[in-house]
Amino acid sequence: MTGDEFRLFERGSWVYPHPVALSCGRIIRSRSEETLLDALLKGAEILARYLASVSLASYSVREDATEAPELFAKLDGHLAFGHFLSVTQQTAKLKCNHPAKPYLKSGFSSDDGSKDARPTDDALTKLLNLRNELGHDLNSINRARAISILKEQAPQTLLVAALTGVQGLLQLPLFVVEDIRFTKGNTIGQRLMLMGDGADPPPESIELSSPLHDDGDPYIGFSDSVYVLAPMLVWRVSHKTANYKLFIFDTILSDSVKYKAVEVSTYESQDNETNDFHSILAGNTRQAESLTLADGRSFAKEWSERRRALEAARENLQGRIQWDSLSTDTMNWYASKLATEGDTRSPQEIIHSRLLDDRDSLNAADTNQLQMLFGTDAAILKTLGRELIDLRAVMTVGERWDERVESHSNVIDCLKKSVEFFSKYIGVYGVTLDGLKATSGSADYLAMREALVNLFIHQDFADQRAAAQVEIQPEQVVCFNPGKSLTNTKALVEGGKSVCRNPLVARALRLIGFAELAGSGLRQLQHAWRTQKRRPPQMESNPSANTFTLTLDWRTVPDNYNEFWKDRLGVKLSPSEATILNLSVDGLSVEQAASATGLPLDSAQEAIDTLIRQQLVDEQKKRFVIKSHLRELLQGNGEEGGANV
Repeated sequence: MTGDEFRLFERGSWVYPHPVALSCGRIIRSRSEETLLDALLKGAEILARYLASVSLASYSVREDATEAPELFAKLDGHLAFGHFLSVTQQTAKLKCNHPAKPYLKSGFSSDDGSKDARPTDDALTKLLNLRNELGHDLNSINRARAISILKEQAPQTLLVAALTGVQGLLQLPLFVVEDIRFTKGNTIGQRLMLMGDGADPPPESIELSSPLHDDGDPYIGFSDSVYVLAPMLVWRVSHKTANYKLFIFDTILSDSVKYKAVEVSTYESQDNETNDFHSILAGNTRQAESLTLADGRSFAKEWSERRRALEAARENLQGRIQWDSLSTDTMNWYASKLATEGDTRSPQEIIHSRLLDDRDSLNAADTNQLQMLFGTDAAILKTLGRELIDLRAVMTVGERWDERVESHSNVIDCLKKSVEFFSKYIGVYGVTLDGLKATSGSADYLAMREALVNLFIHQDFADQRAAAQVEIQPEQVVCFNPGKSLTNTKALVEGGKSVCRNPLVARALRLIGFAELAGSGLRQLQHAWRTQKRRPPQMESNPSANTFTLTLDWRTVPDNYNEFWKDRLGVKLSPSEATILNLSVDGLSVEQAASATGLPLDSAQEAIDTLIRQQLVDEQKKRFVIKSHLRELLQGNGEEGGANV
C-alpha cells in the first residue's frame, strides 16, 4: 500500500460516516497481508451497504413518484454484496431528481448515458468479483497468496478509487438527534455525530430551526435539507458490545426485516417493523425535511467547517493512546473482568480489543474518558483539576460531617471507594465493587448501584468548579453532580433511552455489568422505592449552574388516606390519587407524583387536578400541598403531619 493510499484510509477513519470509517480503521490497523486483504474486501462490502442505504433513502424522497426500478420490488431474502451494489447502480440511473443523485453521478453511470464518470461502480464491481472468486472464508488464504493478490489485483487501489468517486457523498454528515424538547421558544436536541470510527460519540446540545420528525433515527444532511436513513439504517442497542450501534438491513422477509451491525464481522441480527421498508420498496415516497441549525447553517455546512478543523488537528496530533499515563493495577483488575477462560493476552491487549475496538488513536472525547477510567492519580489531577468524588457522612446533629473521603483517583478506584463508603452507612453490608454486577436486590442496594454509577457516567469532567458529592444523612442521601441532565424530565421519570455524557465510561461499566443499558436503572430504582412505600426520589437538573442532584429519602409515608380521609370523611379516591394525597402532607412535585405512583407525567398531573377540584390540595410554586385547613384537621385528630421514619 502506497503512502497516499494509507493517508486516504487514515483520513477516512477520522471523518467518513461511521460504517465506512470503521472499515478504513481496520485497514490501517492491519498487521499482516492476510488481514489487510480481508479488511479491504470487507471495507468494499461495507461501502456498498452504506451507499445502498443512502440511495434507498434518497430514492424514497424522489420528485417523480412513478419512477420505481423493478429491482427494488424484487429485493427478498438474505442480501449480499452484489444486491447492495445493484441498489446504488439503479438509483444512480433514475431520471428523476433525488437528493443523492448529484453525488452518485460522480461515481456511477447516470441517466444521461455517460460512461465517463464511474470509478466507484467499476472499482466495486471488480472488488465484488474478486470477493466471489476467493469465497467468503478468507482464513484459508496464506501470506504468499495474499501478497500475490495485493500485488497483482491491487484491491487497495480499487477501494481508494471507489471511495474517491463518492467523496462528496462521504463528506455529508451522518447523525442522530435525540431528546428533542422546546425551551423558551427554542427547539433543543442532543446530537450524536456518527462520523469517524469512534464507537461512542459524545452528545452535544444543538439548537434547531424546527423540530425533527424522527427523533433517535440516523439522518444525513444536505445543503438545505436532511432525510432519515431508517428503516434501512437504524441506531440500536447492541447487547454484545454494551453500547449503541448502527445496524443495516440484511434480510428482507414478508413479515420482518433482519438487521446486522454495520461491521460485517459482527453478526447480530435484530428485527424491526417492516411496513415502512416494504412501502419504500413498493415505490411509495416520503418527504425530505427542510431543516437547518438555528443560526441558519445547514448540517452539511457546519460539518464541513468542523471536518476541516478536525483534519488539521489530527494532522498535528494523532491522538495516540498514552498507555503510560494509565494505572497498571486498575487496568489489570478491569481486564480480569473482561477476559475469558484461557485468554493469554495482556490487560492492555484485552482493553484495546474489547473496549477500544482495536483503535490505536482516539478522538479528544474518548482520550479524556479513557484517562478518567484508568488514569494514575497524578494524571487524573492534572486533567481534572479537582477531586473526582467527595463522600460525606453526616450522622450527628450539629456536626459538619462524621466522616469525609475525597479522592482524585480514576473512576474505577473512586467507584470502589464509593461502594465501600455507601455500604458502611446505609446497611448494605458485605457489598464490594465486584458485587456491583447484581441487577436485583434490596431497594437500598439498587439505590446505591444506580446513584453511584450515574455519578461517573454523567459527570461533566470539564467542569472544574466542584467534585461530585455524596452526602449520607440519617433519613436521606443527596447525590450532587457537576453536569446538568442531558435527558428531559419526562424521560428521567418515565424511563427511556438515556443520553450519556460519557459514553465510553458508560460502555466500560456496562461491559463488566455495572450499569444498565437504555436508561433502565432509574426506572428500576423508582419501582423499588414504590414497593417500599418511601417518598419518591427527587431529581433536579439546573442548566444554569450545570448541576444535577438526586435526593433519595428513606422515610416511609403514612397511609393517612385509608386511616383518615376514607374512613372518617368518606373521600373516595383511586389508589394513585390516594398516594398523591398522602405525599401532599409534605408537598410534592408532579414528577414525584409520577415516580411515586408509576403513572406517566400527564396522568399524574390529571390525578393532581382531580385532587385540586375536590378541594384537597393547593398548588404552591409548582409543588402540591394539602389544604391548610385539612392539615389542621389531620393534626387535630392525632395524625402525624409529616412522613414517619
